[in-house]
Amino acid sequence: MSDPTKKSRGETTLLQLAELHIPWLEGFIRGRLTGELRRFAETADILQDVFLQLLRHQSRIAVENESQLRALLARIVLNRLADKKRWVLRKKRDPRHETITPTPANFHAHHPVEKRGPIHFAQKKEVRQKLRAAMEHLRPSDRQVLLLRDLENRSFTEIGNATSMTRQGARIRYERALFKLAAELQKPQ
Repeated sequence: MSDPTKKSRGETTLLQLAELHIPWLEGFIRGRLTGELRRFAETADILQDVFLQLLRHQSRIAVENESQLRALLARIVLNRLADKKRWVLRKKRDPRHETITPTPANFHAHHPVEKRGPIHFAQKKEVRQKLRAAMEHLRPSDRQVLLLRDLENRSFTEIGNATSMTRQGARIRYERALFKLAAELQKPQ
């Protein structure tokens, strides 16, 4: 195969060669488009991006045979998927996408109370009662993790050791328990 980027009599362009590999490309993309990426990208979108990249850079690309062409197409797909993964991670970490739910640590920030007098004590007592009632609706393992972290100020490593979990498992259990507790606190009584 001579330089497929140039078209002369009887020769094909790089794009025409790539079009012959669409079924292979679709399978390659589908096999790598997994997990959370599937929510944000489709095979056809990635395929379209591959052809756009080929169009943009066809003057600089020279392939000698089919295996080089497939390697090039695979590299473009993998780069595009890596870009998409980074985009998804940035989107997850973007504070504009996060909502703050009331937790025991920040409950008062969402429900300001009078700082002195009998009203303050009544409201404080009401908050404690609400919190106790919400905690009763949680599983014992969730309650334990919340109490160890928030009342005893233990690290996730210590919580993991106390509950036979890994540090990461303790952190995840804590975050899920906080979410459940916040949902319980928001329920009308």
